[in-house]
Amino acid sequence: EAEQAHLASERSLREAHSAELSELIEAHRTELAGKDAEHETELAEVRAAAERRVQEAGAARAEAAEARARAEGAASQLRSELAGLKDAHEADLERARREVTEALTARHEAELQSARARAEGQVALAEAHAEGAAELAAARAEEVARLEAEGSTVVGAAVDGAAVGLVAVADRLKPTSRQAVAEL
Repeated sequence: EAEQAHLASERSLREAHSAELSELIEAHRTELAGKDAEHETELAEVRAAAERRVQEAGAARAEAAEARARAEGAASQLRSELAGLKDAHEADLERARREVTEALTARHEAELQSARARAEGQVALAEAHAEGAAELAAARAEEVARLEAEGSTVVGAAVDGAAVGLVAVADRLKPTSRQAVAEL
């Protein structure tokens, strides 16, 4: 039973640890998606600004071409930065997974050791109770035999199915007992 309880506890811990890890992973993905959206918004704003400049300077084609080139360079740089951020976030996510897994594994091992120690203590206590119960049963048997040898009727007393005592019942000889037996 202790082993089954231990296995159930271990399964429960693994499920809890897996749920915690899934929550952390989902939180990192959500954060990354938010940053991706921010960068896309920034990129869209940069492109819009570049287009406005091109329209405002419609007469100056050279200036418009230069503005476009700057906008594309900025967009390229933002894409590059975005790719770098994605890589950094993925690396952070992987590091977080490792750290969480290591922490949960260490905590699980400590809990497992503690559960084993408790189980060993419970086994030792059960063995001690069994030895004490055997000694008590032998002492009660000797007491019952002695009381019955003295002519008593021995009755056991129990509470909730557990023996709690013995009662010895005996009749005293009456002064008229000899005569009654002789007459019979």
